[in-house]
Amino acid sequence: MLVSPEASCSTLPRIQPPATPAAAPHPGVPPPPPPPPHEARWLPTLGVLAVILVTTFGGFVVGGDPTAAGQEITGDGGEQSPPITVGPITIHPEPGWSVAEQIPDPPQLRLTSGAAQLFVVIPPSESSPEGHLQSYVEEILEPQARQLSVSPVRQVELPSGQLASLLAYVGSFEGVASPLEGEVLAVVSPTGTPALFDGWAPEGLWVGARDEVRSMVATAEIP
Repeated sequence: MLVSPEASCSTLPRIQPPATPAAAPHPGVPPPPPPPPHEARWLPTLGVLAVILVTTFGGFVVGGDPTAAGQEITGDGGEQSPPITVGPITIHPEPGWSVAEQIPDPPQLRLTSGAAQLFVVIPPSESSPEGHLQSYVEEILEPQARQLSVSPVRQVELPSGQLASLLAYVGSFEGVASPLEGEVLAVVSPTGTPALFDGWAPEGLWVGARDEVRSMVATAEIP
């Protein structure tokens, strides 16, 4: 998603539906992680994202090289596809990227280009960018990871001058044949609009998609 070798990695962030019955692992859709405690902030989004990941790779998402960091996120300014809205946010897809899934409540979008994916969601609660990152890791990534390596959270600057929090991750997940890697960025606009971006691809393919993902994050319009 976004940055260069040394200032990237930043941290992130649960109503409580009835517990999901156990389901057989792949093939098929594995059950989402068990319901977290009352303060859980990502639960409304959890089931949807679990299905997204299963549909994409047969398991859960993973991301980026924990050593890859960056101080500034920039877009290439090249040609882009028609804009897509995610709640109040406007995303400008890079050429070759298409909508794989779009859900209005909570507002979320998944774009795909080959094996690369970009998941955009409006966090379901109020928090700081670091808080959103931390909750996302603890409530979305960790529950289904067999092995997960997450970089320290770093602060990065978007072209708008807005500061955001970023982290990179790489790991192995239930039902996924090979490790995945990617980056997660969280930002809260001056008016209080939160946004979280998770870009990933199978290990070894993320490097080729990273610049396009970072460009879409950099050019996103967050009121």
